[in-house]
Amino acid sequence: MVWPYPGSLNSAGSDGARLSLEGCLFVRAGRPGDRLWATDLALRSRAAAAVIADGSGFDLGATRRLQLAAEAGDGMCLLARPPWERCELSAAATRWLVSRAACSSTDRRWTVELLRCKGMRPAAQSEWVVEQDHATGALRVVADVLDRPGEAGVGSSGIRRTG
Repeated sequence: MVWPYPGSLNSAGSDGARLSLEGCLFVRAGRPGDRLWATDLALRSRAAAAVIADGSGFDLGATRRLQLAAEAGDGMCLLARPPWERCELSAAATRWLVSRAACSSTDRRWTVELLRCKGMRPAAQSEWVVEQDHATGALRVVADVLDRPGEAGVGSSGIRRTG
C-alpha cells in the first residue's frame, strides 16, 4: 500500500511555501475495489485538481474508469503502483518508473525513467537522475546527467542539454 511520508508533506519548498493540509483528503482503503471507488469519487467531484492514489491491483478497466473520471471532473490522477506491476496494462497517458538512487550527500536522489508516453515516439534519452536539495527542498536534474561525455554540454547558445 502506498502512503505518504509525513516529513515530505510538511517540508517547505524552495519558495518557503508549505503544503497546506487543509485541502487534503487521505483515504485508507485496503481493498483495490474500495480504493477505486474513493479515487473515482474524488476525481469526479471537481473539488480536487489532482488525486494521488495507490493503484496497486488496478487492471486496465479500473485505470480506464479513472481516466474517464479525471476527464469528467477536469482533474489529474496520479497512481502509484509497485514495481512488480510495471507490465500490467494501463490507460495512463504516461508511465514512469521511479527508484531510489545512491547518493553520498544528505540530499535524496532518484532515478526517473519514462516507460511509456501515449502518442509519442520513444526518445533517445528517457531516464534522468534527480535529487532533492536537503536545505531548500528543490528538485534538480543531477549535473553529471546534464553533461555526459561525448555530448555537447553548454553550447554556444548557453543552453544545457537535458535529454
